[in-house]
Order: sequence, then structure tokens, then C-alpha cells
Amino acid sequence: MSGGSVPVACIMAKILIVDDDASLREVIRLSLESAGHEVIEAENGAQGVDYACAKLPDLVLCDVRMEKMDGYSTLLALRQHSATASLPFILMTGQAHHEGMRQGMELGADDYLPKPFNMQQLLAAVEVRLKKQQRIREQAERKLSELRNNISLALPHELLTPLNGILGFSDLMVSEARTMKPDEIASMAQAIRDSAERLHR
Repeated sequence: MSGGSVPVACIMAKILIVDDDASLREVIRLSLESAGHEVIEAENGAQGVDYACAKLPDLVLCDVRMEKMDGYSTLLALRQHSATASLPFILMTGQAHHEGMRQGMELGADDYLPKPFNMQQLLAAVEVRLKKQQRIREQAERKLSELRNNISLALPHELLTPLNGILGFSDLMVSEARTMKPDEIASMAQAIRDSAERLHR
């Protein structure tokens, strides 16, 4: 991985590096930490899956070719866990051929980072993914806020409408009980019950 000037990352994040090459992990870690990111290291895919589920990073950088559990298997395992299914995932590979890239994308990889790469390319790829994830999160929060607002507007109406029916008919029965016929009382009682069931729902 060659050097160069390092841009300052706009979004600080917790990033998991999964690679069985200790020297490359160290270089990547130093590059990410110099940009202000928090870094977690895993030396193989199985450890990477465990760390991802336990620590929930904001992004995963994973080598493709590893013993025990390669990058594709690591990606598949993370996509099958609900807590890690949507984690941004970048595959790092020295063999970025078409079939391998297609396989990764079909499994849910967000990007490929061909080796060798320099610090600028690494940080640029990371920042693109983090910004995209931030936009998705902001859109989800906006939709959730709209849903809350809609519920807060609709709920009082849904509660008050049957409650008004209960209060209205019960008041009428209390004030007019002596003069009401049995079938009228039964009809009003049924209306109160209907309103109460709607309120219960």
C-alpha cells in the first residue's frame, strides 16, 4: 500500500478490519486511525463475524482470500445476522476479476477495493460508504419522525370518537332511564358496547 497525503475523514466511525495478514492490518489500522476512526482488528473471518456481532462496527473492511473462512463466507455470515445484515461491507482483494466481484455483490458487498491500494484510495472508499450509510440512516429517521407525527395526529381522533359515543349514550340513559323503553335501553347499551370495543381495539 503506497503513501500520499491523507485527507481528513468527514465522518468518524468504528471500523472492523478482517485480514489474516498482520502487517497489512497494521498499515490499514494506522491509516484509519490517522483519519480519526476507531479500529477493531480480526485475524480471520470467524473472528471477524464474532467481533462484528459483539461490537457492531459502522463498516467492515474484509480480505477475500483468507484461510479457515474467506471473505465471501464472512460476508454471507454477517448478512444472515439481523444485527449485522445492513453493515457496509468492503471486500479487499488482489484478484478483482469479474466473477469474484459479481459473487461478492450477489452476497451483498457494498464495494470492492483492489490491492494494492494507497491511503487516499482506502480513505476515499471508506468515506463514500460511511456517507451513504449516514444518508440511509437520516432517511429512516425522517420517515420514523413522520410516522410518529401522523400517529400523534390520528390517535386523539381514534380515541375520542368512541369515547364520545360511550359518554353520550350513558349520559342519556342516566338522565332518561325512567321514561325509556326496554328496547331503547338495549339499543343504547349495544351502541355503548360497540364504542367500547372500538376503543379497546
